[in-house]
Formats: sequence, structure tokens, C-alpha cells
Amino acid sequence: FSHTLPSHPMTINGSTSSEIKCCADLRGRSLKGLPSPTGFDFSHVALDYADFSGAYLAGACFQRASLTGTNFSNAVLTLTDFFLAVGQEVDFSDADLYRGHLAAAHLRQSNFTGANLRFASMSQSTFDGSDFTGAALHGADFYGASLKEAYFPSESVQHLNLTEEQITSLPAP
Repeated sequence: FSHTLPSHPMTINGSTSSEIKCCADLRGRSLKGLPSPTGFDFSHVALDYADFSGAYLAGACFQRASLTGTNFSNAVLTLTDFFLAVGQEVDFSDADLYRGHLAAAHLRQSNFTGANLRFASMSQSTFDGSDFTGAALHGADFYGASLKEAYFPSESVQHLNLTEEQITSLPAP
């Protein structure tokens, strides 16, 4: 993954990409349809309630970002890094997270309906109360993830490599 800001400045609600530094606060900002170059770095940034719907963020880095209520619906997030990101009610509906890195993330009560999570690394993460209805999960790695009350259609569960403890923590179909 590339974790540097692009060399050419982009404008985001009046701020250029070169002005977005560690611990920046972009809460509530609209970044809808952002045409980001590969490798945009949002590490340690407060992005609560930001709107990235439809944005192209392939290879971006959101390590340790705060994401409560953030909207990534229909966004392209292939090879994107969410390591140790934290948030509740994050909307990933219909997003493309192919080979995304969500390991050790804490994304409770989040919406993954219709998302492409094929071959995503989601190990050691917390997805309690999240909804995975209609998500493409082939090859997704949930090793050691907390899935209490997370919803997976029964046909999806049988194709995942979940432990007995993880399966019993899911709500009854």
C-alpha cells in the first residue's frame, strides 16, 4: 500500500490534500464522488459522518481513523487499509472492498449489505451487530473476529470458515 498524499493537490471542501495531516478533523464533510488517486492517506483522521459515497479510493489508507456514521456506500475501496479503524454505524452498502484490509478494525453495527468483501482480511476485528445481507464473502477471512449479533444469511455462513463460538454468537435465522 502507498501511504502518502498525492503530489498534486486536490481540493476537499476548501482544503487541499497537502493540508490534510495526521489527526485532521473532517467530521461531517462531504467527500462524495471524490476522484482520489491510489494511496490517499486518511490515517488518524476524524471522519465521523463524512460522506464518501461513490468515491474512488482504491488503495487508500484509513488506519486508526474515526469513522462513526461515515458513508462509504457505492465507493470503490479495493485494497484499502482500515487497520485499527474505529466506528459505529458505518455504511459500506454496495461498496467494493475486494482484498480490503479491515484487520483489527472495530466497526460495530455497520452496514455491509451488498458489499464486495471477497478476499478481504477481517481477522481480529469487531463487527458486532453488523449486517452482511447480500455481501460477496468468498475468501473473506474472519479469523478471531467478534460477530455478536451480526447478521449473515444462512447460505453465507456455511461458506465462511467460522469457529463454533462465532457461529453461536450470530442471531438465529
